[in-house]
Amino acid sequence: MRAGIAGIRFCALNPTCNKLATEAIKLGIIGWLTTLPTVPTLSENKIPDGGKCKTKDVEISDANIGGAPNPPDPDDDDLKDEQEQRIEEILKGSNRLGKKGSTKLYERIDSGKNSWEKAQKDFKSLKLRNTQSLPTKYGTGQRGNLADGRTVVARPGSSNGKVTLEIRASKNNVTKIRYPN
Repeated sequence: MRAGIAGIRFCALNPTCNKLATEAIKLGIIGWLTTLPTVPTLSENKIPDGGKCKTKDVEISDANIGGAPNPPDPDDDDLKDEQEQRIEEILKGSNRLGKKGSTKLYERIDSGKNSWEKAQKDFKSLKLRNTQSLPTKYGTGQRGNLADGRTVVARPGSSNGKVTLEIRASKNNVTKIRYPN
């Protein structure tokens, strides 16, 4: 059944197949739809001989999506400098707590009564690109990108219960700023 449905979905994208399938559905002839040429589909992670498919996690970035890269934006350097300066200001207004593994930990000084609002204000002050809502187990957070490619996440909770602003350059280069309640 799954192969048939996937075949019909593919068929909808192929004009010739789409026409044949549409006529068959009008006439009530469904059986032959599964014999139409379709892209092979694999369900339940199995290959035809019964073995398991190999899976591979692939990070998708602008670099491996194909097509021409975006031309350099002349304002990028100014934005990078402005963002870096703002990050330094946020860190200067924080106490360094040390490290946990490769993660640098800070705690924001004087975040006020509403630490989530302060974290959101800091997040917005970074003028991030591609900002979006981020569902977390602590509530809805936000994610965006700095001009240099680093990812910034603001979330209303963390493993220690505090609001967190996270700046991630790579898996091994993370800065977390906690906001006391």
